[in-house]
Amino acid sequence: MKINFIPKYCAARAYENGIKVILNPAPAQKLSDSLLKKVWLATPNEIEAEELTGKSINDARSADKAADALKARGVKNVVITLGASGAYVKSRGFTGMVDGKKVLNFCSNNYLGLANHPALVAAAKKALDERGVG
Repeated sequence: MKINFIPKYCAARAYENGIKVILNPAPAQKLSDSLLKKVWLATPNEIEAEELTGKSINDARSADKAADALKARGVKNVVITLGASGAYVKSRGFTGMVDGKKVLNFCSNNYLGLANHPALVAAAKKALDERGVG
């Protein structure tokens, strides 16, 4: 989604009222420093981080440089997601890699209309019955 007037407006109002702004800058695109200065946490993937910083990411060291570049533009905390490799975190309390884990992602989106497919419902019920929630 294009970062248009509404997200910019919402970020500005939240920031003005002391509310922490979390930004997932998808899809990859250029963002203004005035917006990034209002962001408490940015969660780009490596492609989005490269678009925002001009720095290619292929390991923890390059992710650290990209995180530094985002912080220099005003972002307070950065989590660069790296797919199966995990994520690189740069915050006041922690800096470093967090290992990736295999997970099932049950989200609220239903782009393909499969949320009510009997096989998916049965698999989700089975997982919840066996493993619980939370």
